[in-house]
Amino acid sequence: MGGGTGIFVIPQTGVVHSAPHHYYNFTLFWAREVMARAGLEIVQITPMGGIWNTMASHLFLFVWYTWKRRLKSPTGAARSGLFYLLYPVMILYALLNIPVCLLLGLGDLSEEANNHLVVVRKPPLG
Repeated sequence: MGGGTGIFVIPQTGVVHSAPHHYYNFTLFWAREVMARAGLEIVQITPMGGIWNTMASHLFLFVWYTWKRRLKSPTGAARSGLFYLLYPVMILYALLNIPVCLLLGLGDLSEEANNHLVVVRKPPLG
């Protein structure tokens, strides 16, 4: 039997703590541990994005979802009157800060990556 190669993008949405023993969320440490338990050799792990890029994407999605859905919640949750009052300020803040966050994202911390690209190899049997 031959081996194989796998390519995964592992999302990390939690903040790392208890390093290097943070195995219960999708973290770099979880990826290393689960790949080792599965008998996979890690060929490459590349951090993708970080807290600044995450903030930029959240701001972008706020603008996109509220504009696209005409200020209606997709879950049916009620919006307060303050939401509608503050909405122009929220949009202005988001639009001004998306480029700032993207710029700061050029120096993001790799240990707080938003995702990891993981390339693994399964050695051939025997």
